[in-house]
Amino acid sequence: MNFATWGRNLLKVGSGFKANTYPQIGTSGDLDGTREGVIDGDKIMDLWARKADNTVLGWRGKGTATNLTGFEAPFVIEGINNGIRIEPQTVIKSGDSIVGQSSTLTMGTDGNLIITNKTGAKVWNSINGTAGAFARVEQDGDIVVVNAQNQVLYTTNVGTKEGFAVLQDSGDLVVYNDKSQALWSSGTSARHDYNRDGRSDIADWYDYGDGHDELHTFTTDSAGAFKPPIHAWSSPAGNYWAENMKRTTGDYNGDGVGDVAAFYGYEDGRMNLRTWTGKGDGTFNAPFVSWSIPAGYWNFDAIQVQSGDFNGDGRDDIAAWYAYGDGQDKLFTFTANVKGGFNYPFSSFYRSDGWEVARMKFATGDFNRDGRTDIGALYGYTNGEVKLVTFPATPTGGFADPIHGWSSTGWTFSQASIHAGDFNNDGRDDIASWYDYGDGHDAVISFNPSGPNGEFGTRTQLWTGEAGRFWRQNMKIVTGDYNGDGRDDIGAMYGYEDGRVKMLTWPAGPGGLLSDPIHSWEAPAGSWTFSSVHMIESYSPA
Repeated sequence: MNFATWGRNLLKVGSGFKANTYPQIGTSGDLDGTREGVIDGDKIMDLWARKADNTVLGWRGKGTATNLTGFEAPFVIEGINNGIRIEPQTVIKSGDSIVGQSSTLTMGTDGNLIITNKTGAKVWNSINGTAGAFARVEQDGDIVVVNAQNQVLYTTNVGTKEGFAVLQDSGDLVVYNDKSQALWSSGTSARHDYNRDGRSDIADWYDYGDGHDELHTFTTDSAGAFKPPIHAWSSPAGNYWAENMKRTTGDYNGDGVGDVAAFYGYEDGRMNLRTWTGKGDGTFNAPFVSWSIPAGYWNFDAIQVQSGDFNGDGRDDIAAWYAYGDGQDKLFTFTANVKGGFNYPFSSFYRSDGWEVARMKFATGDFNRDGRTDIGALYGYTNGEVKLVTFPATPTGGFADPIHGWSSTGWTFSQASIHAGDFNNDGRDDIASWYDYGDGHDAVISFNPSGPNGEFGTRTQLWTGEAGRFWRQNMKIVTGDYNGDGRDDIGAMYGYEDGRVKMLTWPAGPGGLLSDPIHSWEAPAGSWTFSSVHMIESYSPA
């Protein structure tokens, strides 16, 4: 305790803080103040503690500024703040379920553990089950399925000394060690689900001709077709300039609803990072700023923005690739807090030379299935070679040395765009490239991480379109599970030469193969301007 602040006359205001559970405990004054505009809070001293699993809790003080009488119930400052925690020795009997916000974990009567999403689709299951088997969380956090003779039929097989599991609000089942570091994930959450229906949606920023701006949300039906856009948030003319924004999307507060974030660069060189949290009905709350920097420190044009849960705590974070003018490159990670704002960035990867961001196209996904989002990139070398590389995320939200995967000298870098998604429902995200061939035909080609470390290997053609059918420059692509079947699909807005715009969906089927596109919402010529639409993806658009 801070006795210089508390004084020498001690009063018991709480109990139950055991040293083995709370190795650090203290007070730093009033913790109620936030970076969203409240500076001094209620002026009553608060308590904080770091638990053995690295979760940081806070207790708001009760009483007055001069007379502390006790503490309120704890709240999470940092750590895993969402979902259902499944402790070691928890048993799930045949037919029993654990119902989460976005998914349900059930021990099937056939002896396999299954996860279903909100649409009722089975999005993950264990294997080798036999009737009458049950599931159990082991002391090390591993999830196992065993039969009546206690023989292990299935195991996640990643546990260490101690651990636990969490059925996250996003829909993922994650195994953690005793330091709350993610070890394994079912990979069953839906990307950017803004209305809590278990299916991905698409948000766009629209820059109207009269100067006002809006966020729109395109929700989907059970077939994956897009419905007419929802007017999700609006700002009067003069508040925003679309060209001064770098937008991204993720679930930053971990509540299972997609949010939007953006870096905003002012004309005088200042910059800030703001969040529009999702309300769960397809609309967004007013934005708040959680990080800002004065002019002269960061160059807005040097940033490439990516989102993902890089530290595995159930909240999406932001990683900014920063290209210095002298050839240095650095990744900065902004971890998300429980409100959906962002903590001060830390340097998470650095190279003094060897990388040129103009030769990189980014995508983010959990490529090695460890419960943390990684960064993937297509790199175009000066000799004509292209290569897929993986930057695996570490438990802190940093990034390990890049892993080099598939490469080719037969591709043209400028004709490829890359997109991430689990198209074959194997629990790992893949990279899909829309490739615009020189003869005019197009193909979508996926690269599945073939090794345990997220290295890209297996190449599969998912779809092909004849010459003249689509023009890549007329498309704005966003991936997601739009029909809620557990496989990510490809969605796009297409701008026709006659001024019409239309939403399209390429649904993924068995093996990740894409069907021909479903045509859905369409705006007639003159009602929407294709160039005014800024589709929001979790990574820098290719």
